[in-house]
Amino acid sequence: HEAHHCASQLDGSLARLLPQAMAAGDAAYVILEGDRLASIGLYAAGPTPLLNDLMVHFEAPARYMYRGYTQARYRGLRLHAVGILRAAQELFTQGVPQLVTVCERTNYPATVSVLRMGWQPCGALYRVGIGPWTRLGRTELAQGIGMELRLRRGDA
Repeated sequence: HEAHHCASQLDGSLARLLPQAMAAGDAAYVILEGDRLASIGLYAAGPTPLLNDLMVHFEAPARYMYRGYTQARYRGLRLHAVGILRAAQELFTQGVPQLVTVCERTNYPATVSVLRMGWQPCGALYRVGIGPWTRLGRTELAQGIGMELRLRRGDA
């Protein structure tokens, strides 16, 4: 019921994604002002789609924070960070030892937010190529925490 209520306050792809995420067993952590959704973050326990043709894989029992959104009227209040930290507190009490995420290099607000919280960069995942000629890779640091990209239609 709460996920449906939150989805009705979202536009576009995130409104469609939220019911799918709940059906897949992912967790949604929300910040509300009364009944109004202010911010939301989605957390997966298993491989998660990234872009149209990639999956992010990571080692269990870590959780992957894969989508965050703050409504326009609440931006600038650092709710992204508050939401992640509250989710981390709850997940850690459930025995989850680590949260991981992927920040695109051009998503400066998210990158600044996670660095301000004390998250440490743990390598890079990358794709090199054009069209069907694609090579997926990861740095040694990303390999050390068990993160990698895979093509949805098979391994790279």
